[in-house]
Amino acid sequence: DVSFKSKIEKALDFYDIRQALVYSRIWLESMVNNYCISNGIEVKAKFSERNYRKNNLLEISLEDTYRKFEDCFSDKHGIFLLLKKDLVNWQGQNQEHHGYDEYNLNFSHSTTSDEVRVIYESLCKLEMIIDADIHHEKLISKRESLENEIGIDIKRYRDNKNFIESAPPEIVNRHLSKIVENEKLLSDTVKLIDMLNPYLSVHEGNLADSKISIS
Repeated sequence: DVSFKSKIEKALDFYDIRQALVYSRIWLESMVNNYCISNGIEVKAKFSERNYRKNNLLEISLEDTYRKFEDCFSDKHGIFLLLKKDLVNWQGQNQEHHGYDEYNLNFSHSTTSDEVRVIYESLCKLEMIIDADIHHEKLISKRESLENEIGIDIKRYRDNKNFIESAPPEIVNRHLSKIVENEKLLSDTVKLIDMLNPYLSVHEGNLADSKISIS
């Protein structure tokens, strides 16, 4: 979700670790819930006092929701495992927890912005994997665009001896630096494409008749 991304990035810019973790946790919960809803995942409920709400509805605990997601989701790169370890206090889930009440959130004790950024980058990857086909198509288009731009710029600037020798040094450096930046971006894009390849149109086969009990 773009709004979660921007809020997390803004919090990290100001080294507001707790706020970044709050939005990271809410974003994870939103992705997991949307995945379960979109894939029609079913649960078998068992009535118990702690799951019964005043509005006469049963509420599935976050722990059970995440467990169900973990059972159904093919985590080939261990991304959800990392999030489970670093973002969610797995054994400390409150059965009465509501996902959007930040005062009830239990965090593992990640204390540095670098650690939180690893969590954030993992969330971005998880978002891509959950909608692998869509993001794969976008990344392929991005790769092709970068390859085309890099090819043109190399011919126009880096391999152009006349440009290198005649243009002001600051202009030369600016164009050459842009090529290097785009080559790095292309490399990162290719890595993301490779990451998504195993997930393309594979989720459906993992979802049949999957049930849990709430006790």
